[in-house]
Amino acid sequence: MRDFRSAWRKAVEAIGQPGLLFHDLRRSAVTNMIRAGVPEQTAMRISGHRTSAVFRRYRIVETKDLLSALTQTESALKADPHKPAIFPHNGIDQPQKVAREPIRKIVILRKDMRHTEG
Repeated sequence: MRDFRSAWRKAVEAIGQPGLLFHDLRRSAVTNMIRAGVPEQTAMRISGHRTSAVFRRYRIVETKDLLSALTQTESALKADPHKPAIFPHNGIDQPQKVAREPIRKIVILRKDMRHTEG
């Protein structure tokens, strides 16, 4: 085992990633599979995870994942601009008192952030 650790340390230093752990490769593989659209159950079999709870700990959600999700949401909302915004409801199709703003506001906020960050 000592030979492997020594070889690993030399390899990661050679590529300029001295803090990289061997286990990070598993996290990267899981993240890349999910981003590529591989179903969770299939990715779990490939990575050797037996439970969804442990598998989800390996799934790294980055800012670009969040922005992608907002872009997908925005596209869905733009597909039918006359469709009303969705409110959380209590089972009788009435907005709950905690629902102050329609979900569409999230997309508008993201647009504003994109213009001010760049």
